[in-house]
Amino acid sequence: VAFLGTGRVDATSGGDLIRVYHDYVFHPSQDALRMLLFHNAEDMKGLLSLLPMLSYEALFGEETKALEAQVQEYRKYDGSLGLEALFCLQLPLALPKPVSFSGKGCYFSGKDQAGMLKAPVLEDELKYYYPNHKDYYYLPLEDMALHKSVASYVEKEFRRQATPATCYTRKRSRYLPQYAPLFQPSFRKDYKDKLCYFELTEGFLSDQEACGAYVRHLLGEMRRAREKGILLIR
Repeated sequence: VAFLGTGRVDATSGGDLIRVYHDYVFHPSQDALRMLLFHNAEDMKGLLSLLPMLSYEALFGEETKALEAQVQEYRKYDGSLGLEALFCLQLPLALPKPVSFSGKGCYFSGKDQAGMLKAPVLEDELKYYYPNHKDYYYLPLEDMALHKSVASYVEKEFRRQATPATCYTRKRSRYLPQYAPLFQPSFRKDYKDKLCYFELTEGFLSDQEACGAYVRHLLGEMRRAREKGILLIR
């Protein structure tokens, strides 16, 4: 109520009225009845005034859409330049008050029925791990795995049977983080890493449906990350 600025006229609390109610049961009076009914009426109005809060819950749902996406530079705290993906959003319901929160290295802000989400872009060389390592040889000199149909022509001293941790190919590109393999192929920095990435392409940025799925994925992760702390609402 304080956040929405709705307030209430009745200044008495439920605790204050316990004595009034007991007195009214044994000694009914119009003044006590008016006080009790007025308090209950204010409670009902207060509940109705809280309904707009459901719009904050709705922004984490399937109806949040990405209208536009682009990559832009930003200045890091150390003064160096970095890249981030900026998504302009259409929210399912108008927010009664502006809101902003952060988590998982991402930042969201919303006002009325418009939202904005920023996600960090990684420029690096990452690894794609092939699913069936038994079908691959690992080439130490090239630091990559090749399918046996091709690698069988490589001399034996320059190849060895791939393991799950060495069955990969490497690619340098721009990537966005994902906390489940939402988009394929999925890349990682190391075999044991839980955080994975997908390649950031112009095709992805121009695909509203794909961007919307990614935005909803990030919002869900940000929400889970903040459930252990306090949601930053400004």
